[in-house]
Amino acid sequence: MKGESESHELLRISHRRARKAGTLREQKREGGKMKEKQVKLPGPDHPISIERNPARVVVSVAGRIPVDDVDFSQLEPTEHFTYCPYKGDCNYYSVPAGGRKSVNAVWSYEDPFPAVAQIRGHVAFYPERVDEIAEQFPT
Repeated sequence: MKGESESHELLRISHRRARKAGTLREQKREGGKMKEKQVKLPGPDHPISIERNPARVVVSVAGRIPVDDVDFSQLEPTEHFTYCPYKGDCNYYSVPAGGRKSVNAVWSYEDPFPAVAQIRGHVAFYPERVDEIAEQFPT
């Protein structure tokens, strides 16, 4: 769909701007000097995996889910960012229809570290920031 690809392109542009803004925030926080970020490898004490769910997962407003299954027209990129030494820089989205409780309800590692490359192309939702996360098994 043309509208959908335009939406994804806008998200890519927003992510580039957001990453740049995050880098500038880090430089300011460190007095203008770049701080080296720690990188850790997942292991038994901190496993990171993507597993296929046999059910259809439905998230409703007012876990990780492939981005192709997410209606990005219902999400709004935010300026909130975090860093995980196992996965890398994390971007966040809000769900405007959910109001205040759904701010930064969705997150994604768009450029994860090579050790966890399988999480690229997936998003996750905070259960307490959406109305419901349900599995629908085929009948």
